[in-house]
Amino acid sequence: MASGRLRIGFVAERMLQGFGVDLVVDQVAEGLAAAGHEVTVYASVSDDTFEAEGYNLKLIPTRTSPFFPRYDLAAARHLRFLNHEGNDLWFIETFPFYSYLPWLKAPAVAVDHGVSSTEGFPIKIRANFAYVKGMQQRFYFRSARRIVTVSEYLKTLLPAVLRERVRVIYNGADHYARPAEGAGARLRKELGVKPDEVLMLYVGRLSSADQPYKGTAELAEMARRLRREDPKLRLLMVGFGGQREENWLGRTGALVITNAPAEQMPAIYSASDMYLTASRWEGFDLPLVEAQSFGKPVAALDIGAHPEVVNKGRSGLLAGSLAELEAAARRLAGDPGLRAEMGRAAAGFAERFTWKRAVDEYLDLAEELTGG
Repeated sequence: MASGRLRIGFVAERMLQGFGVDLVVDQVAEGLAAAGHEVTVYASVSDDTFEAEGYNLKLIPTRTSPFFPRYDLAAARHLRFLNHEGNDLWFIETFPFYSYLPWLKAPAVAVDHGVSSTEGFPIKIRANFAYVKGMQQRFYFRSARRIVTVSEYLKTLLPAVLRERVRVIYNGADHYARPAEGAGARLRKELGVKPDEVLMLYVGRLSSADQPYKGTAELAEMARRLRREDPKLRLLMVGFGGQREENWLGRTGALVITNAPAEQMPAIYSASDMYLTASRWEGFDLPLVEAQSFGKPVAALDIGAHPEVVNKGRSGLLAGSLAELEAAARRLAGDPGLRAEMGRAAAGFAERFTWKRAVDEYLDLAEELTGG
């Protein structure tokens, strides 16, 4: 553990509701502050989702651009300010701020949350993502004192010369309070879900156009087919979205909650009987672990970091294709005993994903890089 009081800075694109990386930054920053360090999060934009308990939040407004090299250049204007902040250690969390890594005076760590799949995106977006990945791996990350990845899977995607400096630190998933007694049952009643119906849950981005790799279109159609077979199967989709997503998913028969506040999430997980996702790429998949922490069995594709965050065959089912995923969902939904058994295993498995454990590893890294 780092023994001296350090000034630690985190730099992220935003601190907003609905973004998993932002929640991770908040939890780690709060944990380091609770350990006695002076912590500041620097972000381009913020809302009131994160109350910055124990740490400071400073805005570094950066003009976005649909042309990512220009966005990268726009971020450079804050470099002099950051170097005058007097921090002892930096954690750089997101593009476009990885470009600071060669120029920060204090030791800097690149935190790699992954560059998502571009499958289904227009060519301009694919070009932007290729630029980000290329600049990170060929230039920026090479200047980092250490690299943190949130899964072994992400570590394998880095060049061998970078993997030597990687430390894998898994995210925690114990940030939500346990629900009030009866909260799940009350939410089911509000949604019109009967006690004898099986509620399948998905949490994440809802737009199939903006994040096609999340598989929400395939998931909604899968649930519609399953409900034709058994009308007692229901799908609840919760996440970042607007009226467009509500209308579209509503037409598929799914129940939808957009932009749910953090305080509602315990009731949402408690209300569900199982968790289901058709995402085709994940560098970690926080909701998948959150669901298990609430004792819910899961079904997902066997991709990305999923084999690391699901105890395959015990806490959930991992499928090799969408057809196999649909069969897995059918199996879980139709077998209450299996759901109960896997739910118990899921709760036990998820106990390893705590923020205390993650923060302790960040503290060890801070000691390594600053001499404690």
